[in-house]
Amino acid sequence: MSRYKLVPTRDKSRAPLMRWVLNIPRAISPSGKRERRVFNSEEAAKKAALAIRRRVDYWGQSANRLTPERMRDAHSAFEVLDRAKASDSLFHIVTEWVLSTSRDRASIPVGQLFDEYIEQRSKHQSAEHLEQLKYSKLRLKTFAEWKVSQLSTQDIEDALIGLPPSSYNRHLTRIRAVLQSAVRKGYASKNAAVGIDKRHEERGIIQVLPVERAERMLRYAERHKRALIPYLALGLFAGVRTREMTRMEWADISISDRRVLIRNEVSKTKRKRYITLEDNAVQWLRPYLGRKGRVLGRFTRQTLRTARRVMWHCVAGETDWPINALRHSYATYSVAKHRDVSELALNLGHSSSVTSFRHYADGATLEDATNYFNIYPISKLTGSHSASEAASQAEG
Repeated sequence: MSRYKLVPTRDKSRAPLMRWVLNIPRAISPSGKRERRVFNSEEAAKKAALAIRRRVDYWGQSANRLTPERMRDAHSAFEVLDRAKASDSLFHIVTEWVLSTSRDRASIPVGQLFDEYIEQRSKHQSAEHLEQLKYSKLRLKTFAEWKVSQLSTQDIEDALIGLPPSSYNRHLTRIRAVLQSAVRKGYASKNAAVGIDKRHEERGIIQVLPVERAERMLRYAERHKRALIPYLALGLFAGVRTREMTRMEWADISISDRRVLIRNEVSKTKRKRYITLEDNAVQWLRPYLGRKGRVLGRFTRQTLRTARRVMWHCVAGETDWPINALRHSYATYSVAKHRDVSELALNLGHSSSVTSFRHYADGATLEDATNYFNIYPISKLTGSHSASEAASQAEG
């Protein structure tokens, strides 16, 4: 310390102001540059000089503990920072690295996190919600073995590429919830999904299938995938929601009474309702009379989507399935045929007929509606197949 004498001197150039100056050599300056500090009193200048002496004494003693190898490493690290024009200090960068490494060690794989999350909620969440969580886990299957702390916002966005806005937003919501649980448990320092914006969804656009396209879908099912017939018949000619169908049993359908029961636990609104079946719906469902178990059989939501996508590609040459098109088509053509919005509201489960009127009134002509509800099975039109023969092929 004797090499550097930090002695405050009076600033003679400003004698009336009585300023005191402290000249700090570059070698011991906190900024690494020669400094000239000005103080209003000698006492303030001496305090500043004492602080600098103490700092230099401390680091001088610490420097004696640095091995040549560590000094070379520190010098190399500063060179890297200088080349990168980094604004953060070496201390800050090293501290962040240590914290990040500690988090990685405490973290768990993304797949394991989803499994833990689903297990914790299995007792108080519906089977449908748990199934949806599994679908969201599949979207991140590429990163299943990655540590949660290593997952980035870009990784999640890449996993959701290609999804329509509604599906994109639903997956994003579930992934956010799962990753937030990771933050609470200390598996990650931040939720990588929080910085992702949801996509805009066009609301209120009713997609109604042309009569010819609805018929082509059913003919496709007759020829190639008869297991789709109950799904199409109940959607096109009874307006049952897909989610409701996944929980329906054959016992809920009465061909003799020409009606479908949507139980409380099946209904989206948790209210029981009955749907009056159109004549063509009865004919499409008649081969399944006496069946037991789930209406959709062995279909899961995922396999149903796959089968539906293949069908839609063959029928329409498109890949994006029109959301709720079966239900919207039924409602639109039903109002055009029967002119009874109140009855339609009961069938759809709407709390008010105003909703049904606003969305579906004047959406189709009577001629189109008549043709729509005259779409019957080939066996009904030609008599070439008996009901028993059709039923034997229904698992196809």
